Order: sequence, then C-alpha cells, then structure tokens
Amino acid sequence: MKRIVRVGFVLLFLVAIMAVERPQAGGSAGGGQQADASALAVPGGPHAATVDPRLTASKGTVEIEGTWNATGMRGTISHTIRYDCSVDRTNVIGTPGQYLTIDLQGFALGYAAVYLGIGEAAFEYMTEYARTKVQRPSTEPMSHHPLVQRTVAEVGTQIRAARLLLHEAACVKMAGDREATMLVVNQAKTFAADVGLMATERAMRLAGGRGILKELPLERWHRDSLAGPVMPPSNDRCLETAGKLLCGLRAATLEFQ
Repeated sequence: MKRIVRVGFVLLFLVAIMAVERPQAGGSAGGGQQADASALAVPGGPHAATVDPRLTASKGTVEIEGTWNATGMRGTISHTIRYDCSVDRTNVIGTPGQYLTIDLQGFALGYAAVYLGIGEAAFEYMTEYARTKVQRPSTEPMSHHPLVQRTVAEVGTQIRAARLLLHEAACVKMAGDREATMLVVNQAKTFAADVGLMATERAMRLAGGRGILKELPLERWHRDSLAGPVMPPSNDRCLETAGKLLCGLRAATLEFQ
C-alpha cells in the first residue's frame, strides 16, 4: 500500500528529530545541521500512528509557517512546521494508535530538573554576591543585613524543598507505579518551575540595577526561567492533574486521553 495517511496539518507533536552535519557548497544550511528524518505523531482517529516521513520533493512539501523567536531559551528553536505529504507504510513506526499509549511523564520530570537547575544557579550567585558585595557607606558585606539574610533563607528553603520533591518524583517513577508517579511528577514540575523563576527574580533584585546588565548571567537565567511555568505540561495543568488525583478522580497531563 503506497499511502497510509495524508499529512497536511500544522505539526502538533514532534517526537524526535535526528540532525547530522551536512556541509554544502558555500556553507551549511540551518547553521550546519539538517534533519535526516522527523518522527511525527499524526492525529486521525484509528489511523493515528507515529510515522517517519523521510520526505523528498517527490513525496510532498515541508514548510516552516512560524519561526521561534521567544523571550528566553535563545539556544533552541521550535518552529511551527506544516507537512503536506504521503506516508509509505514502510515508514510507519508501530501500529495505528500505539502512540496514544505512550507514557510522557518524563517530560515534566525533565523540566522540573531544568528549572530547578536554573534556580540553583541563581541561588549560588545570590549567596556569593551577598558574602562579597559591600554597599557603601557600610563596611560589611551585604550578608550582614537582616533583610538579605531573610531573602537568602527564603530562596534557599524553596530550593531545598524543590530538590526533595524532584528526588522523590524520580524515585517513585523508578518504582514503576504510574498513578503515584503522575502525582509526584506534576507536583515537582509546577513547584520547581515556580521556584526557578522566583529565585532568578530575587537574585536580580538583590543585585540591584546591575542585575539586569548583560554582563551578568542573572538576566539570561531570568528570561529562560520565564518559560518554566508554561512549558508542557503547564503549571496550571499540573495543578489540575494533581488536584484530580488527590480527589480520587481520573487524571492525565501529557498522556493522551
């Protein structure tokens, strides 16, 4: 069978993309990388499947409809791509509808670690700054000021709590209890993302006007952490899922319902 499904939609879910160096005359396309193949999750009821189109000009077209230009996360791209092509049966991965059963809770767990890491970096910068920075007319470092001590304590406590939540979530996931994992992963993601954003903001305020300068890392960390609460699953969705589970109701986050 030559064609199993017609793909003509804005990409909803990109499973993976495999890039290799492919030098071309006069330079390299796309900054030196091209995709050999894209693994797509194609919606379509009973015909849903994860496919590897391996597109060529004869099979269809690929168009970038919207370019990635975000406040933060400048080191990555998430362009909106439209595929209009035919997919050969030989390029279908798995059975129709199989991707609907994939456990995607690792996404939230990974994001929890990422944004906790940003928060930890900001906290370490904050504490070092407080220990060494002297604001005139005082002759003592900022760490001797009660308000600074309170700020450092608040951020440090939140960082520690987020780290413990993340560690517990990882342990529960390794144990294999899917429903218990769903609860702790969603709690860890929303908490860690909020803590990462809070830590960068507090660190910038502690540093004063210099905190927003490009020469310091704080402004970049803060811009990157802005994405945390909205990265999938968003914090609102995480809280909704956790609330349903705590109330004994069926819940799902990135799992397909």
